[in-house]
Amino acid sequence: MVLTFEDKSGKTRRMNFETEGYTLFSSVLDESTLEVLRQEFRRLNSQSTAGIRNVIAQSPAIAALASLECITDLLLGPERQPVRSLLFDKTPQANWPVAWHQDRTITTKERHEVEGYSPWSRKAGIDHVEPPAELLEQMVTLRIHLDDTGEDNGPLSVIPGSHRKGKIPPDQIPEIAERGTSSLTCNAGDVLMMRPLLLHSSRRAQEPSHRRIIHLEFAELAILDRQLNWAES
Repeated sequence: MVLTFEDKSGKTRRMNFETEGYTLFSSVLDESTLEVLRQEFRRLNSQSTAGIRNVIAQSPAIAALASLECITDLLLGPERQPVRSLLFDKTPQANWPVAWHQDRTITTKERHEVEGYSPWSRKAGIDHVEPPAELLEQMVTLRIHLDDTGEDNGPLSVIPGSHRKGKIPPDQIPEIAERGTSSLTCNAGDVLMMRPLLLHSSRRAQEPSHRRIIHLEFAELAILDRQLNWAES
């Protein structure tokens, strides 16, 4: 499957990424590409579930998306590879609120007891573990929007700069949230780049319709402990 992209990423906005923990790039994908990805989304999510894991392994189209220049050009610093991939959709049948949290786990091909990597869990047949904060601080997440997401459709909210506080205990989150949050409305084709440790949440949609997101996490492969292997690399 051939994917074509119109690159309108607005790279000059990168200057805010390290301090705020996120940057929104407008109109990265054109409508023809979005429709290809929506069709692929429908194929993968034929049961209309809220989310699907490990989608790069299931979709040549999404694997191609993750390696295209207009996507990889958004990433900062050293060369990174996709190490985790998910699909999310918020619909009338799956209209869920998400509390403030950080993305603190990674996926591996196998489980080994390694110092600094804990706790372990297993979801959809894949091993998950919480690595040291230093590893998470080097990762970058891209959230690729296939639909418009306005204030009534449960957009992502973030706490700017919270990624610089490391792993935040849950009882400290309410105080941090009082210092200011940002609601990130997006258009189809926009890409949100964020740090995994950035505190984020989303409300239940007031007027739910599709809010399809391709969630890709990128990292340098070598930052993982030598006893472990990335699940999706």
